[in-house]
Amino acid sequence: MKTRHLLFTLLISATLPLQAGVMYKWVDAEGQVHYGEMPPPGVKASEIRYHVKPATTTQPQPAVRKKIRVTKKPPRKVNKPRTMTPELRRACDQAEANLAQLKSGLRIRLWDKKKGFYFLSDAERQKRISDATIFLSKFCKESR
Repeated sequence: MKTRHLLFTLLISATLPLQAGVMYKWVDAEGQVHYGEMPPPGVKASEIRYHVKPATTTQPQPAVRKKIRVTKKPPRKVNKPRTMTPELRRACDQAEANLAQLKSGLRIRLWDKKKGFYFLSDAERQKRISDATIFLSKFCKESR
């Protein structure tokens, strides 16, 4: 019985370091913000500690995020009030989900055919937050 308790304790203590970590944030000579597990030598980097929560099966899987483009054209002026079409309702729901994800402060990894995987910079995050807010205020205010 003691060996079972010892084995269980060893197993749990071996997995704890895998759930916590340290990342580094630094700015290069061009002013670009970078994150990584090891900063380049000779660069002043700030340490970021994080804790990874284990995945549970009770939470729903995140939906695939689509990029929403905000049009620069003014909306059509119609005398009758605009009703929410199912497509617009889905776009508003997606914009709200994107805005919540952007405001959460978590790192967002994207895919580009030319660049491959990359992380969203702070400036790009702020631009996307602004775009999503504009979209919601222009097209989704009737449903609120």
